[in-house]
Amino acid sequence: MLKEKTVEPENKLSERANNPEFMRVGNKTYLFVRDVYKDRNVEGVSCLEFNLDKLNFEPADKKLFETSDKASSNTMDLSKNKKMVLFTYRLRPEKRNDKLNNDVIGMQVFDQDMNKQWGDEMKMPYTEAKMDNLSYIVSNEGSVYILAKVYEGETPREKRDRKLPNYHLELLIYEKGKVTLDIVQIKLNNLVPKSAYLFETEKGEILLGGFYAKSLIKPTDGAFVLQLDKAAKTTSILNGGLFEIPSNLI
Repeated sequence: MLKEKTVEPENKLSERANNPEFMRVGNKTYLFVRDVYKDRNVEGVSCLEFNLDKLNFEPADKKLFETSDKASSNTMDLSKNKKMVLFTYRLRPEKRNDKLNNDVIGMQVFDQDMNKQWGDEMKMPYTEAKMDNLSYIVSNEGSVYILAKVYEGETPREKRDRKLPNYHLELLIYEKGKVTLDIVQIKLNNLVPKSAYLFETEKGEILLGGFYAKSLIKPTDGAFVLQLDKAAKTTSILNGGLFEIPSNLI
């Protein structure tokens, strides 16, 4: 124990604040809270900076954003260099039928000083029934990448085949200053992707890793690594990145 102090942050926060969570962003530490405005049926996020040297909170909180409607879920994620924070939330569905409803996902990106870099509420390009979001990250540059499984039919049950998958992978890219997203279809040389996730390297490269199978009925045959070409908006196998699992190990 180096030093100790008891502090009460409640009087510096709104009476609507709940779900407190500490997070280190860059070289600063914040207490994030969820603000619920029941009278307007919306939510928001505020933060209160914590001074590690003085072991005390700053005088007042800072309101970061509000949703346009009631949010059903929300998360926080940091970039690889820990200097960008992404807040995501899902708005209440307009329709209860997954085949008719396109998710609306709020994406709000802030830097380590809690200055907003960009943010909006994005309507997903496919219905809930047609797509599953597998993984997403915020890059060091503040762009948001979502890896999605997209079904060939309108639901996961349509267009099922005993030999070929009825789905493919797509990378959805949202960038500051662009009103439309970029969609990159992931190709695996006729291999079947079984699982996949996104990550960023120390050098800022966007990679996709996962497991593949040579046929639909097999659980897995190996692992793969793909790299995104940010300028061309294409992916390619990284350094021969198809790693077959030895048959004797299987």
